[in-house]
Amino acid sequence: MQPQHFSCSSSQILSHTHTHSLSLSLSLNTYTHTLTLRSNTRSNMLKGSHLPPSYSQLPAASYAQSPQVCCISLNESDKIRMIGVGPQVIQAVRQAIAMSWGTIQREQDYHGAHEFKLLGNPWHGQGHEAVRSRRLITGVLRAMAEQGWNLIQSSDISKKQHDKDSLFFEAVPVVNGLANIGQVDMFSLSFNRSDLIRLIDAPAHMAPVLKQAIQSQWRLG
Repeated sequence: MQPQHFSCSSSQILSHTHTHSLSLSLSLNTYTHTLTLRSNTRSNMLKGSHLPPSYSQLPAASYAQSPQVCCISLNESDKIRMIGVGPQVIQAVRQAIAMSWGTIQREQDYHGAHEFKLLGNPWHGQGHEAVRSRRLITGVLRAMAEQGWNLIQSSDISKKQHDKDSLFFEAVPVVNGLANIGQVDMFSLSFNRSDLIRLIDAPAHMAPVLKQAIQSQWRLG
């Protein structure tokens, strides 16, 4: 069996808190889709009817306060890079990696990002490692939520072969020094091969709920 190249788009990480519900769609990416754009010639671009809009004339977006955004990227087969976060968040993610995956081979500054290099290949995992990689992603997302960071977007921004998504987070408003996020609880739902669904670390009542949903919606039951 070919290795499954993990991408955040890579399974579904389901999360619920006491104050709100959140679900994130991730997917297992085994193929790379390339978008080719056709550009106009210079002469066409200079014609009045083809001039691009003057974006400088558009009104600037306004916020009550500037949003705080950070990024976590999954790189190569064994790296996690954190961009725009402080030491407290890095430490929380470090502990989450140790608990959900295991050994961190090294840490370094990577052009301003904090990089973790893990032992093994979580983003090319098969079998047991594939389950552990889902636990790793869930653990990282849980740690970020507990630190007051809400996942707002996952995006493939490089379009390289076998690349992974980057995860973007926005800071949750802090009241009296604490993020108002409630108690965080997460589990994973992954789609495997052509006919398997795995529930990973889900509450016991979720298995019969999922089974009922499948039997009611999938004609082969």
